[in-house]
Amino acid sequence: MGAAPATPSADDGAEEFQHRGKAAGAALRPASPAGRGNKDAARAAPPPARPLRGGVLLLIVAWYAAMVALSQYNFWRTPAPLPASAPPEVFAEARARAHTRALVETPGRQVSLPGLDAAHHYILRHGRRLAAEAKRRGNVDVDLESHDGAFEITFMGHPLTNAYLNVTNVLLLVTPKGPAAAMPAVMVVAHHDAPVSSQGAGDDAGMVGTMLELASNLVAGGAPLEAPVLFLFSGAEEPLCQSASAFMHFSKWAPRVGAFINLEALGPGGVPIVFQHAGAWTIRAYARSAAHPRGAISAQDIFDAGLVLGETDFSRLSYRHAGGLPGLDIAFLADGAAYHTGQDTMERLRSGVLQEVGETLHGVVREFGRELAARQAAGQFDKGQQQQQQQQQDARRRGAWGGPPEGEPEKELFFSLGTGFMVTYPVALALRLHPLPLAIGATLPWALAAAMPGAALPPAAGLAAAAGGAVRALAGLLLTPLLAGAFGVARALLSGKPMIWFANPLAVGLYFAVGLAVQLLIYSGTAYASGSAGGARAGKGQAAGGKGGGAHADTLVAYHALGGAMMNGLIAAAATPLGVGMSFVFFLWASCGVLAAPLALALGATSALGAAAVLALTALPAYTCCEMALGVCLALVDRMSLTGHVFTGLGDGVAGVLTGVGVTAILGGVATPLLAAALGRRTRRAAWTLLLASTVLAAVGSAVLSPYSSHMPKRLLLKHLHRTEPAGAAASAPAHVRSRIVDSAWAFAGADSTPIDALLSAMGLPTGAAAAAKGGPAAAGDEWGSIYPISELLDARLLPAKAAAPPPVRVLPYIRLVAEDTNVLTAAEGGGTYRDVEFEVWTDRPCWGMLNLTAPSGMLSWSLTPARWPRAAAPTAKAVRFTSQLAARRPWRLSVRLAAGGGGGAPLGVRLHVDYIADSPQLAAMISRLPKWGTITYAATGYISDWEL
Repeated sequence: MGAAPATPSADDGAEEFQHRGKAAGAALRPASPAGRGNKDAARAAPPPARPLRGGVLLLIVAWYAAMVALSQYNFWRTPAPLPASAPPEVFAEARARAHTRALVETPGRQVSLPGLDAAHHYILRHGRRLAAEAKRRGNVDVDLESHDGAFEITFMGHPLTNAYLNVTNVLLLVTPKGPAAAMPAVMVVAHHDAPVSSQGAGDDAGMVGTMLELASNLVAGGAPLEAPVLFLFSGAEEPLCQSASAFMHFSKWAPRVGAFINLEALGPGGVPIVFQHAGAWTIRAYARSAAHPRGAISAQDIFDAGLVLGETDFSRLSYRHAGGLPGLDIAFLADGAAYHTGQDTMERLRSGVLQEVGETLHGVVREFGRELAARQAAGQFDKGQQQQQQQQQDARRRGAWGGPPEGEPEKELFFSLGTGFMVTYPVALALRLHPLPLAIGATLPWALAAAMPGAALPPAAGLAAAAGGAVRALAGLLLTPLLAGAFGVARALLSGKPMIWFANPLAVGLYFAVGLAVQLLIYSGTAYASGSAGGARAGKGQAAGGKGGGAHADTLVAYHALGGAMMNGLIAAAATPLGVGMSFVFFLWASCGVLAAPLALALGATSALGAAAVLALTALPAYTCCEMALGVCLALVDRMSLTGHVFTGLGDGVAGVLTGVGVTAILGGVATPLLAAALGRRTRRAAWTLLLASTVLAAVGSAVLSPYSSHMPKRLLLKHLHRTEPAGAAASAPAHVRSRIVDSAWAFAGADSTPIDALLSAMGLPTGAAAAAKGGPAAAGDEWGSIYPISELLDARLLPAKAAAPPPVRVLPYIRLVAEDTNVLTAAEGGGTYRDVEFEVWTDRPCWGMLNLTAPSGMLSWSLTPARWPRAAAPTAKAVRFTSQLAARRPWRLSVRLAAGGGGGAPLGVRLHVDYIADSPQLAAMISRLPKWGTITYAATGYISDWEL
């Protein structure tokens, strides 16, 4: 008997199809007529190695290189900055930079320091000059508002109460003459307070300088405004958006606002992109009016998912969160290594970015005004304003999301192409549009079989082949980021040197190579990559798959590309109803893949013409993903210095995952079969070569590269810490004897994956004796509780220290009981005994701090917010972050109502953290020991004390 027939390949589907046609049999029949045994032997023999398709491979590499280069060029391209001599109604970066420099050179521009008051007055003086110039074209009102208050916020998944004393905002209202004066105002927002230990050139002085120049332009002339423009110079954004909350809750100007544009920065070296929006009409107005539109809804998905640790004023203003307004959040993106450090300087603020923001705002502010005026004329705004006011009240009571006004879509899908064009379309359209490629792809095998019987597979075999391609594309989508991330974690753990790519960005290429290798390995078993497929063109019968062989390379590549498109279409169809904005990426790949597959089949995917056609048809998703991948990697990889010290390999794991996602997105599961077919039987060898090269280079890089440099430094949090205790003096005793220092220490902390010991060693400090200290706000050893919950992510150490001399304050922080009372609640109030405790928090100077309140019997209410808790659900602990910006010393008075037992006993424990962020001789001396590759991101003299009331 003859040998058993060859087993068909399961993954390609088409291999099972046995074509019985005479032409196919003749094409595949061995030349020797020796008999059936010889035929079977010939069929079982391994096929000869298909030559490397060098021309097609070169075309693919060149095409993607051009895509990456073009996306890089478009991402970094900015308009030429105009000089100060430009006409006054035209935005000039030189004038905006002059304002920025004036703010940056104002020392101590942080909340609680005197320099912030100087910044208030700089803005006020400019506003008053504009008011004097504005008589002919309209009106300019300038105001300064200060407020006390508190609000509930969830930060990093932890509920907090955020309290503020004397938070100050500066407001400048440009009102046109005529009927436009009565229209709702467009509000432009940026914050002029700087992060602790930073000059804040990018975050956010550059945007403030842009606003001052824009206000001057509007007053000087140009096209008339169709609505007033309110400039809100937010005075306390860094302590978790206190000033924006104060504006929404207390400002007399808030009811006049119809929409807002918030201006922020994630680093000084980037370009401005839209990364959040509330209200579909806002992004549509931006897209049609911005001189340089940038952004994609994928950034909003990332921010909403909590992958970026931070808050902006957008969260306090927009109806998507705690405010009541539609609006945009625009931020500088890139150079996150300088964010919130002393590296955020004028020198790192890129030339041209302020010009781009200013030119864009000129169009967008006017378009927002036209939109609001049209809505006012249609009678829509009055109803929306009433809803806004109600939402503000609800937000103040519950901290809840108010949602969009009735009938207004919450968001719109959008993405930009370069800096000249932005695509937007409604979610409602996406729900109908995004499932279409999957439906078309599922029926395409029948259409191809009918239209191209000489090249296409029969429908069932074609659908099976496409399914095989879809499975491989899905495996690539899941495994590429996972394995690239695992490679990064392994490299960091085995070498003991995490994040070598942080100061050496090209080292991220290691993870790119690993991701590409994973993609190739997934496709290396296919007929066209293993050499088991027929030739590129073998005639009608062989195209479909012959008696002794499978479908030829072009056919399988086309069907696998179709399968990749169907996989993308399935994800697009499933993700869109879930509100995932980046479903548009999968839709683009699905749509273009469905178009490319028939062309690949008709022209021959592995021919130069066919490959060029496939690449051209998939250019839109490939370019879009190149641009998005660059933006995402810049935004997140640069910020790995802020991810926290969860474990040593975290930063490298995240970098690997992000790079793997980038590889997958750029190939899309549609272009990968083409690449594997071009490599042919060298696919597996190429993949293992990439893995081997990556491993060797990772070992070499780990040995010779440093993770930090003077340009990309390691962050250090530093505190000269003092523990104090009540002095046991009577309440009538002088304030300065009510507490005393019992212990002092230096507290150090790192905020990334690299252990802090290397930095301490470079500072000439002992590391072996340093004790790790980490905990929540109620834990013993809570050295960093003042910045809870960031304290949960720190790699902390303690070293002994002497007390600050001279101390930063004359009177140490303390708590004083003012009054207490015990009574019984009425039945309507829930009944039961309660104890009211009124106390004062004394800080000799403005400060940053935290109150940790603990009440075993539970808290029923307090004076900070209108919250009321039933006895059965009364919280036993509350964390309160607070800041103050006071002109004179005065105590902060609070009251808490406690659930009490029958005897009336209800103790209240208070842990008080106070940080004074002003420079001191001791802090300056310690900071001077930093190596060039270290930088300060937070420095303070701190006091911790516990009080029982």
